[in-house]
Parts: sequence; structure tokens; C-alpha cells
Amino acid sequence: MASGILGTASSALLSFQRALATTGHNIANVNTDGFSRQRVDLSTQTPNSSGAGFIGNGVKIDGVQRSYDDFLERELRSSIGARDSSRTYAEFASVVDNLLADPNSGLSPALQNFFDSIQQVADDPTAIPARELMLSEAESLVASFRHIDGELDGLRERIGIEFRNQVSEINDLADSIASLNEDIALAFGSGTGQPPNDLLDQRDQLVLKLSEKIGVTTLEQSDHTLNVYIGNGQPLVVGQKAGSLSVQRNSLDSQQLDIGFSFGGGGSSLITDKISGGSLGGIIEFRKQVLDPSQNRLGQIAVSLAEAFNAQHRVGQDLDGNPGSSLPDFFAVTDPNDQVFSNLTNAGSSSLNVAFDTATIDQLTADEFRLSYNGGTWTLENLTSGATDTITPGTTFTGYGLDIDLSVTGTAVDGDSYLLRPTRQGGNDIAANITNPREIAAAAPVRIDAAAGAAGIPSNTGSGQFSSGVVTGTLPSLPITLTYDDATNTFTDGGSISFGYDPTTQSGATFTSADTGISGLEFTISGTPDNNDQFVISANSGGGGDNRNALALAGLQTDRTMNNATASFQDSYGQMIADVGVKTRRAQTLATTQGNLANQAQARHDAVSAVNLDEEAAELLRWQQAYQAAAQVVTISDTIFQTLLQATGR
Repeated sequence: MASGILGTASSALLSFQRALATTGHNIANVNTDGFSRQRVDLSTQTPNSSGAGFIGNGVKIDGVQRSYDDFLERELRSSIGARDSSRTYAEFASVVDNLLADPNSGLSPALQNFFDSIQQVADDPTAIPARELMLSEAESLVASFRHIDGELDGLRERIGIEFRNQVSEINDLADSIASLNEDIALAFGSGTGQPPNDLLDQRDQLVLKLSEKIGVTTLEQSDHTLNVYIGNGQPLVVGQKAGSLSVQRNSLDSQQLDIGFSFGGGGSSLITDKISGGSLGGIIEFRKQVLDPSQNRLGQIAVSLAEAFNAQHRVGQDLDGNPGSSLPDFFAVTDPNDQVFSNLTNAGSSSLNVAFDTATIDQLTADEFRLSYNGGTWTLENLTSGATDTITPGTTFTGYGLDIDLSVTGTAVDGDSYLLRPTRQGGNDIAANITNPREIAAAAPVRIDAAAGAAGIPSNTGSGQFSSGVVTGTLPSLPITLTYDDATNTFTDGGSISFGYDPTTQSGATFTSADTGISGLEFTISGTPDNNDQFVISANSGGGGDNRNALALAGLQTDRTMNNATASFQDSYGQMIADVGVKTRRAQTLATTQGNLANQAQARHDAVSAVNLDEEAAELLRWQQAYQAAAQVVTISDTIFQTLLQATGR
């Protein structure tokens, strides 16, 4: 009986000692990231059979298990990945939002100051100080475009740095997970059948850190290794092997960095568009949804402003009587060919020329395009809307405010493609060309007057009047004398020009080139001319005080010259600010929400797995009391044994 008691007590001492050690291990790791509290599983040993029945034989240790819930672990990874993705997106988007909406360095005040200065020239066209101010404000406007574009380029460079840092950390984590997979497989295969709890915790913590960088899914294998997948199923870790991410230049655009993936020494494939979740996914989403569209739209505004302003300036006349068409363009415009990228894998022989179509510049978009060749057809795809157009080599395709000329000198090969980003560099490339204030074409190059008699006095007897006229394009040879015939209600120059004017129904109407046949000029006619009244359209010699073209230039501020003639420059920029602002507010709200969800997931996870010192203190006391009781049983067993020895006389 003594040996039975001693064996039972000894098994209890050993079991409770292991339980005390495990509780101490929990307490020691209360601040260890990823540690799951452990517990000792005990069960009764096989009892001894006797005539009196089965006699208990003590306790045994079945194993040490960690408090772990696979569902809660997966939920935590997912919520952490979503939180860090939205936080990163919101952080970067806030930078763009603040940049565009800045009341001092944003584009809005620069646009307003520039057009205010044009109005001052219109108020006093001969004043050199007003003209100098206009040139100065033009330089300031250009500087604002370039400042904003430069800041956006700075963000693009920062993204490149983040790509490299994140990829390096992801690869390190993948290697560490693969290494732990090996250790865990060996531990499970050692014959004990017991889980290596601390190694499992370390692996779970690495996967959790990985989910902060990139969205992951996991699958445990029969040998207890953990496969880790990213993107839409790319195997980052398989058993004891790890794949590798890399930062690569896009095959279509060497200026853009992408994420490549390779595994087992195979070739690398781009997976940028497949990545979501984690801080890397947030950066990629920010670049796609905010940075690229913002830089394209800034360039669109710069190009539209420059082209519209240049077109109006060309039809004016400077202070020395020089036509605007003979002067330098007021603004330099980006060359869209600089943002045409040939795919590095192109095998055919073709070339592409892209130009802005000044006649349809109001249709210019901030969209990007892909021109690709397949099955004998060149297809232009709008990467924003998905719309497609077919382009025939040797012809000019006009659309989206662009003229596209495609030339194939040899043979095109299926898969050949080009990437077009016509407005990407617009904000950086805009420049003010005119430096001489006298070259501002504030005047109109023509005037329309009633014909004068021999004494220089107007000879017309009717009440008909012409406005001074607005130049809209290339003018015909001047002067032109128009004579009114009241019998037919027509004006004619005695040659090819003849158009109707009925004073009773058309007084105050504006006549365009299409109405009159006089190219490049529109004007308003009012009143009732008498028969044979004449009006002379002539060059505006000595028109230094004329402000008609300055007024037309100032009017561009509110003219709807963008987005299919639905928005002004200021409208378009305001919409750009609003769009970025909405995306930023949405991202900030989502970041807050995802942060709360992650905190809740962490709390649920910790309720199961985290060490609670109060609970461990109670466990420590419980096991200590049990150990002391078992020790007392040993003492009693010894006393019984000694009594037995004395009774036998030994």
C-alpha cells in the first residue's frame, strides 16, 4: 500500500510541478508579442485491478496545449490587413488633398491672380506696368502648376522607396516563416506527438506581421507546415520554401514601378494589380485611385489652359501692331509623344505620333489609353472608361482631344502595344514663353467702321451698326467693304461674300463665319441700314488702345473650355479638389472603422489567447496548494513505511 501511495503522490508532484512551470512560463511571457497562454492537460493513470475493485494509480501529463482559436487568428489577420491598407491610403491621400486645396500654394489663387492681371491690361491696354504684371502672374501660374506636379512626383518617388522597403520586409518574413515551417515539421515528427507551442506562436506572429504589409491567406498542411498565399493565390510560402517579391519597372512605362513575383527560381510575373490588403495594398490603391488621376487631371488643366489661351492670343494684335500669329505662343505645351511608351516586348515595326487637336481641345480628357494589335486590327482602349476605337495605319484618328497617327513600316505582330498618357507631364511642362510686355496681343487685328465720305465723315444714312468684331481664326485679305441692299436684305462685297440681314428680325444678332462666309471673324449687327450703306472691315492699324482681345482672354476664365464644353479651368480644378477630398474623407472614415474592427478582433483574440496575470496568479496558487498537498501525501507515505519497518523489527 505504501508503494501505491508513494507512486500516486509522486505522479501528482511531477504533474503539479510541470503545471507550476507552465504557469510561470505564461507569466514570464505576458509581454511577449504573439505568445498564447499554455495549459497542462492532465488525466488519470490506468488504475490497478484488485479483488476489491480498481485502485487509482495517480495522474499523468497528456501534454501542454496553447490557448488558440484558428478562426479568431484568421479574423485578426484580415482585420489588421484591412486596417493598415486603409490607414496607408488615407495618409497618402491626405497629402494630396492638402496640397490641392492649399489656399496659398494651390492652383486656385494663381488662376485668379492671372486672370485678374489680364483684366487690368484690358482696362488700360497701353500701360506697360499692367502688361508686366500679367507676365509676372503668368510665371506665378506656371510655378504653381510645376510646384503641385513636383509634389506629386515626390509622392511617386516616395512610393518607390516604400515599394522597396515593403518588398524587402515581406521577403524576410516569408523566409522566416519557411524556416519555422521546417522546425515545426521536425518537432512534430520527433515522435513525441506534442505541438511545439512556442514555435507555432512565433510563426503565427510572423504571419500577422506579414498581414500588416500585404493581404494573406493561409492553409495548414498535414505535416503542420503553413502555406501562405498573396494576391489572387500566388504562393509566397509553400512548406519549407519561400517565394520572392521584387520591384520592377513596368514593361510599358519604365517610369512606373511594379511588384513582381517569382517562386522556385522560375520567371517573374507582375502582380501589382492583384495585390490588396496591408500597407503595400494601400499604397498601390492610392497610386491607382488618387495619385495617377490627380497628376493626369492637373496636366489636363495645364494643356487645356495653354491651348485655349494660345489659340485666342494668336488672333490678337500686340502693342506694335504685330499679329498674334507671328508671335511666340503665350504658353509652351507638353508634347504628348513624351508620354507614349512602346511595350518592351514589341516585335513588330510600327511608330506612333500623338498631338493635341486644338480644334477639339475641349474634349481632352485625363484618361490613359492602350493601343494594341491583335488579329490584324489596331485597337485603342480607354483604360478609364473601357471604350474602344479601331485605328487604321496611315490615317489620323481624332478623338479625346487628340490626333493619333499610326505608321507601320514593316509588319505588326500580335501583342504589340503602346501606352498613352497624354496629359501626365502637362503640369510640369507648361511654361510662359513671352517675356516682352509689348508682345501681349491685347488688341483685335481688325475693326469694322461705317464707310467715310470724301471729307472723312461717315456717309451712311441709316441706323445700322456693326460691333467691332471678334477674331476667331485666320482672317481673309483685308479690307473688305460690305454694301447693304434693302431690296433683298443682304450685305455683299460685290464678289464671293453675300449674306442676309433682316433688321426686323435679326437686329442684335451675332453673325459667325458660317453665317457670312468671312473666315475668322464674328460680329453683331443692329439697327436698320439704308440702301447702299457701306461698312468696311479693315486692319486695326494704330489700335494700341484696343482691348478686345484682352477681354476675350480674360473671358477664358469663365468660358467652358473643358470636359466637352461643360467646365471652365476653375470648375475643373474645383472638381478635382472635390474628388480627392471625397476619396480622402472616405479613406479616413474607413481607416477609423477598420481600426475599431481590428481592436475588436484583437480583444476577441486576446480573450482566448492572451495571458491574464490575475488568472495566472490564481492558477499559481491553485497548483501550489495542490503541490503542497501532494507533498504531504509523500510525507504520510513515508511515515506509514517507517511504521511498517518498525513493526517488522527491521
